Amino acid sequence: LLRVLRDAFGFERTLVVYSGRRGAHIWVFDARARALDREGRTAIARFCTPPDRSGRGWAALANHPNWSELHRELVQPFLATKGLAPWLQGGVGLLDTGAQRRAFLQNVHADALKAIGGLVSRASDGRSAFRIARAWAERRGASAARGWIGAQWSLCGPLIDAQVSCDPAHLLRMPFSVHAKTGRVAVPVDESALDELPLGAAALSAARVVDDPEGRVAFDAAVRALDARVTAWRAADGGGARKRARASSSSSA
Repeated sequence: LLRVLRDAFGFERTLVVYSGRRGAHIWVFDARARALDREGRTAIARFCTPPDRSGRGWAALANHPNWSELHRELVQPFLATKGLAPWLQGGVGLLDTGAQRRAFLQNVHADALKAIGGLVSRASDGRSAFRIARAWAERRGASAARGWIGAQWSLCGPLIDAQVSCDPAHLLRMPFSVHAKTGRVAVPVDESALDELPLGAAALSAARVVDDPEGRVAFDAAVRALDARVTAWRAADGGGARKRARASSSSSA
């Protein structure tokens, strides 16, 4: 989503904040973004959402020019390094369970579950299940190619909360606030390490911030990182203002 917001829409000032529960919020601070009405916000949300959540629906999104290169640069490396690694080994475990594997095969092709469901269900881990499915899709050729791409995106593609994203009046959870149901802190997250978000950010509870020295250190580091980013934005704004002032003075002269 960050890549598309930058490459397709030209937004530059973004902040990723853990929601305190299951996902994350992307804050966009560009002046153009702040001025968007419901119609403009809805258009962006639709641009980032598949027509439906089937394999074909995800493939339609993944094959769009603004998304297609992300399959090679982001989706495949993420699945290979983190997404398919078992949860108990520090991965995300996207194919750890039988239900996950069945849903994945249904997105690959209508015949996949019947043809290789047994093999995939007995695979020792998610990576092995993925390799079995990939080999079958390659043998099927063109008839399974589109679904194969879509199935991979179904594991880790963006799922947007339209109500939050499209309504300018919707209340947003402020960074560093505490989620009432989980007790976790909505901390800003390093955008260069987003694949760690579900495992690392969720561990910072309000209790840890108050009682645990390591929790306080993590919280203070998040505050300093946000402060540094805001300071850099302000400096850039000041530099731009000075350039415009000099240009205006030169024109007047």
